[in-house]
Amino acid sequence: MWEIVHDGFVPPIDPENPTQIEYRNVHLNSQATSVLLSALSGDEYNKVMGVKVTKQIWDTLHIAHEGVDKVRKSKIDMLMARLNRFVILDGERMQEMFDRLMAIVGRIRGLGKYELNDHKVVKIMLEAYLPRNETLVTLI
Repeated sequence: MWEIVHDGFVPPIDPENPTQIEYRNVHLNSQATSVLLSALSGDEYNKVMGVKVTKQIWDTLHIAHEGVDKVRKSKIDMLMARLNRFVILDGERMQEMFDRLMAIVGRIRGLGKYELNDHKVVKIMLEAYLPRNETLVTLI
């Protein structure tokens, strides 16, 4: 089914008399379309409503969420800059800081940057929590 989603399919030359392969591909396209559409929220469904070819649905959603590579990379760069400047806010509780940090990390990972492992996230969190004149080295 993934081949139909990723590569698309060619509709039958004679829809009234499809070959076995054409019939199989039409069936797989219908199944894949059904699976994709049933997994979408109302807003997402509205973006692809009326599209019958699974590849077109997939490509539309892909562009809407990841954009072209340049846009995705610039989003990652912007979020990484926010992460590098991350500090605890005045009056912010530890849980609030953690939630804010994990929202940024989740967005970065959602855009495909998986090198941001848990060790790095913990280090960022500890550095954000420390008083501004201390460093991790002084604590170790």
